[in-house]
Amino acid sequence: KGKHILTTGYNGAPSGLKDCLELGCLRDELAIPSGTRQEICRGIHAEQNVIIQAALHGTSLEGSTIYCTHTPCVLCAKMLVNARIRRFVSFGRYDDDAFVDMFEEA
Repeated sequence: KGKHILTTGYNGAPSGLKDCLELGCLRDELAIPSGTRQEICRGIHAEQNVIIQAALHGTSLEGSTIYCTHTPCVLCAKMLVNARIRRFVSFGRYDDDAFVDMFEEA
């Protein structure tokens, strides 16, 4: 926003907790396909971490642009819309395009 980085995020376990590399991945153990049943994943997506970090530091994301490696899942897309992030730029795309209609409507 205004050519400044407001916050950054990463995929991983909540701060201070062990991640799947240490504990094992429940989704892998249950043979759950990638992109599904995300609610049982221990990890937090980078988009979620961006919004959390902004909130912790009192930084508004309204009108900002977010840059990510891939398109967002539906859960992250809803959060990005509510955070009033103006633009989403990704360098890769997942098979699930459910986020597209949501962004166009917003």
